[in-house]
Amino acid sequence: IFDIDNSAATQVRMDPLEAMNTSCCGLMIDTLWKDVRWGNDSEQVFFTRSVRSYDTLQLYAADTDNGEARLIVEEHSKTFVEANGRSGGIPNWRVINRNSEVVWWSERDGWGHLYLFDAVTGELKNRITEGPWMVLDLLHVDDTGRWAYFTGVGREEGRDIYNRHLYRAALDGGRVELLSPEDADHEIWVSPSGRYFIDQFGDFESAPTTVLRNSSGGILLGLQEGDFSELLATGWNFPTHFVATGRDGVTPVHGLLFFPSNFDPNTKYPVVDYIYPGPQVGAVRGRQASVRQGGNAAALAELGFIVFLIDAMGTPARDKAFHDSYYGNMRDNGLPDHIAALRQLARRYPQIDLDHVGIFGHSGGGFSSTDAILSYPDFFKVAVSSAGNHDNRSYDYTWGEKYHG
Repeated sequence: IFDIDNSAATQVRMDPLEAMNTSCCGLMIDTLWKDVRWGNDSEQVFFTRSVRSYDTLQLYAADTDNGEARLIVEEHSKTFVEANGRSGGIPNWRVINRNSEVVWWSERDGWGHLYLFDAVTGELKNRITEGPWMVLDLLHVDDTGRWAYFTGVGREEGRDIYNRHLYRAALDGGRVELLSPEDADHEIWVSPSGRYFIDQFGDFESAPTTVLRNSSGGILLGLQEGDFSELLATGWNFPTHFVATGRDGVTPVHGLLFFPSNFDPNTKYPVVDYIYPGPQVGAVRGRQASVRQGGNAAALAELGFIVFLIDAMGTPARDKAFHDSYYGNMRDNGLPDHIAALRQLARRYPQIDLDHVGIFGHSGGGFSSTDAILSYPDFFKVAVSSAGNHDNRSYDYTWGEKYHG
């Protein structure tokens, strides 16, 4: 800890960190040092500490005068501990109420939820949220009004379980309010005061709408209506969202199909499976209409393919068991779910030619595409591997070791 005015340095008094950060993909996001935050009076600095195995996450406070550190909260898992529903999201903890309380995110009950701890004693005060759904991103905490504002997934029945909605929950528990009622995916930006939210919402098959909301969810101003008319006039198609069942014949898995603009329903088409296995993210990189889906899928379809993307078992933004489904078995890569889903889709879409299925991926997807053609050569006939991390002994330990032990 550096005192700029006095040109002095104080070392935090604890053992060296075994692991640098909670995310597998870097320390910085939006210019913030994600896992370190100042207390409101700058007399304390708060930070999380991971162990090399990533099965433990600890929250510490350090005194800026003498560097004395104390443990506040400790989280354990039999597999790995996350600090957000998406690795790479800002960690879901905030120190509030003049450094006396901590809002903390945990998957301890099998779903990602918020808890309120005493920041002095480390005791759990109460749950803030609960149920078979997930808090995704903690956006703002109003410790005067006693509200936590966040995005969540899977709470609204009959909707796409991955669609984000804006909520607020009473810090003392027992009350959750939906602030973005539209049946769509909501991408949210919060103002520094927490009084206003920019909400861009839409789905895979429509242009997005952007509005300004107040802290009660009311729409104050329409900001923009998306217009895809010129793009659609070129022949570009929206992707088709599908739900299939995974390898077990029970668990729902979601994905996208991309068809060429000159699609002929009387023709058989070869398939390209664009794979990214996670576990930190899936292959579907957003729930709103965009030309930027993974693997340049729309452009690849124009070459005469049906392009397939799926968030298989082992990817995030679901329950902990789904995310953990092949922990310790790195060669699984969700491939059994890919095969199961494609076979089901071929019954719905007879234009899918299962005798001509290729697979393509980058990085972990490159590793997976090579695995696919070696493990399932009767199903996958061609594989393209871009920058595959084929020998994980020399790869990033925050991916291989964290997610596979």
